[in-house]
Amino acid sequence: MEDDYETSKMLALTLSLLNTNPELDQVSTALTLCDPTWNYDTNQSKAEELDPATHNVPTFPRNPNHEKISGTNDTNKELVKKKRKLVVLGPRPSPKPRRPWPIRKILKASDLGNSSRLLVPKDSATNHFLRYLDDKFVQRVESDEGLGVTVQDYDTGTRHQLTFKFWSSAKSYILNGEWRGMFVQRRGLKEKDEIGLYWDASRAMFMFSLLQRA
Repeated sequence: MEDDYETSKMLALTLSLLNTNPELDQVSTALTLCDPTWNYDTNQSKAEELDPATHNVPTFPRNPNHEKISGTNDTNKELVKKKRKLVVLGPRPSPKPRRPWPIRKILKASDLGNSSRLLVPKDSATNHFLRYLDDKFVQRVESDEGLGVTVQDYDTGTRHQLTFKFWSSAKSYILNGEWRGMFVQRRGLKEKDEIGLYWDASRAMFMFSLLQRA
C-alpha cells in the first residue's frame, strides 16, 4: 500500500511540473549554436572578445622604424623600375677606320675664306666617293646644282647638310654651302690644320674629322 501511495505521489508531482512549464515537453530538432530561449547577445559577446580591456589580450607597440623601412623598400623598387627602362641614346658616330682616312688635306687659305668651299682633289673624289654612286647621282654632281650630302662630324657627333659638286674652272670638286659656318667657324679651323674625310656607303654620308692642328 505504501508503495502505491508513493508512486501516485510522484506521478502527481510530475504532472504538476509539466503543467507549470509546458516547454519542457518540446524537443528542438533545429541544429543551432545556441538555444533561442537563452538570453545571449552575440554582438556584445563578439565585441567583448575583441576588446583587450576585457580579455587581457597582449598588445604590442608600433615599430617606429616600420615606415622608414617601407619607404626604403619603395625607393628601391622605383630604382629597379628606372633601371629596367630602355634608355634611347642619340645617333653615335661610327668608329674611325683603322686605315688612314682616304681623303686627307692640309687646309689652305682658300679653304677658309668667304667663298665657303672646301677643295677636294679630283682623284680623291673619284676613287673614294664617286665610284660608290649611281650614274644619276654622278650627273647631279657634275651639274651646276650639285648633289646635297650629309656630313657628320666624327669628333662632335653633329650632322650638317652641304653640297658636293664639280668646279669646272678649277677642274676639281668642292664641298660648299654651309662649309664656312658649320665647319670653319664652328670648329675654329685654321690654315695648315689637317682634316680627313671618307664616304660611309652604308649610311650614305661623309664622315669628317680634324686630324691634327697646325
